[in-house]
Amino acid sequence: MSIYFFVLYMDTMDTMDSNFITEKYQEKFTNHIFKLCLKMIKLPDLHRNIYICCDRNDKYIEKFAHNLLLSSVPKINIYYQKWMAPPGGKLDNFQFIDKALKDSEIVLLVGSTYLFSLSDYIRCGIEEKIIIPIWFEGNFNEIFPGRFQVLPGQSFMDNYYDAFFKLMVDLYKLDPIDNQIYDTRDKFYRLLQNQSMYNEFVENEIKRETEDNNEIMKMLGI
Repeated sequence: MSIYFFVLYMDTMDTMDSNFITEKYQEKFTNHIFKLCLKMIKLPDLHRNIYICCDRNDKYIEKFAHNLLLSSVPKINIYYQKWMAPPGGKLDNFQFIDKALKDSEIVLLVGSTYLFSLSDYIRCGIEEKIIIPIWFEGNFNEIFPGRFQVLPGQSFMDNYYDAFFKLMVDLYKLDPIDNQIYDTRDKFYRLLQNQSMYNEFVENEIKRETEDNNEIMKMLGI
């Protein structure tokens, strides 16, 4: 059965665009190496509370917040609404915002049309903090209200990985040239060029996908 589905899987691959297959595994491999490298980061022991001010349904932020965790930022220092005020949780949305505004030192202001609906209470609260605008899509002038457009920020649109490493340096006020984060970044790009690692990763992915297919067919009684 296993051999049959592996052959079936490979036959399916042969009928697909080879560029699509390459891009699929290259993206998975890149994310895999990125996560491994984030786990290598050793941050200073002094952590500051970070409030991620964003639309609750922003599709980019959960991945971004998990990347902060992988980088050794303690979860207790990440004020992310989905984590701290989930449905049925101890805090409602207003209590979470009050706590975030009271406890945080840094506000990562995520650009979106959501920012234009912020109440004066929230606007005044975050303006007392260190604000770093960040954005994942959209036109800068259209996703940040005028008062925030004068602040230096970080775009994640062109290269998410570079942007993340740079943001970590800024968050922890590290030497902008000689620091462990950029050493990790350089290692990340070196590992991406390791063909043997890539080949092994693709082989394991194909094996895993084949096993998953076998399990599905087994459940279906085929």
